Amino acid sequence: MNTISSLETTDLPAAYHIEQRAHAFPWSEKTFASNQGERYLNFQLTQNGKMAAFAITQVVLDEATLFNIAVDPDYQRQGLGRALLEQATIRRNYYPTTDGREDAIIMALPISM
Repeated sequence: MNTISSLETTDLPAAYHIEQRAHAFPWSEKTFASNQGERYLNFQLTQNGKMAAFAITQVVLDEATLFNIAVDPDYQRQGLGRALLEQATIRRNYYPTTDGREDAIIMALPISM
């Protein structure tokens, strides 16, 4: 079973291990540590309790920038990266409703002129 949750500081060693396995030119541990905190919306995807992928995004006002995404090579080609990207496009509790709040899905369509 796949579960997506916040990537916490305590999860960084596992994420760094995936980073080293998934990328030819991985981030340093220092870079990983500097991309954590309240300005970031970072996720991990676990499969049967083991971290299989992560995504690091920085949030500024109403925009998010994907800085890094990696899927452990043992878990690639299963749609895990896509699942993380889809998670990053949801704004939880964005719209007020009569029953509370509703999620928003971020969509964009570039128009060439």
